[in-house]
Amino acid sequence: VAGGNEWLDCVHQMYPSQRVGLAGYVYVPITTVLSFFFFGATLVERRILSAFVLGAGFGGGIVVLLVSLVIVMQVHIPLVSVQRLVLPCPEPPPGSMSYMLMHATDVSVLAEYILNTASAAGFCFGTATRNCPTGQDLRDLF
Repeated sequence: VAGGNEWLDCVHQMYPSQRVGLAGYVYVPITTVLSFFFFGATLVERRILSAFVLGAGFGGGIVVLLVSLVIVMQVHIPLVSVQRLVLPCPEPPPGSMSYMLMHATDVSVLAEYILNTASAAGFCFGTATRNCPTGQDLRDLF
């Protein structure tokens, strides 16, 4: 990561649970996907799987992984972590290119939309959704 420990310390001060989020919801799943990719590469080398199937599966896996990780992170550590794909620290001044890029890659908006839609349908995610009607608590699924 560009910035090293200084960047990580800065992020930790702004978002106290970000280290938990990085370890539990980013490093572990990415390591698993990378392992699957290497296993798939051996299947391609042995001509059991085509390179196209490996690429499509790997690309689809990344999309599914990204969406599911953001939702799970938003459910378990809301408001004390951040789901931005680009996270400069300290935060850039408003109006700058870095600021616009940071907000354009904030995928927590997607998670909030999904969780609020589920909440409106009668499903509850604990503290992740506001004004949650009485319904089934889906945190047990995660």
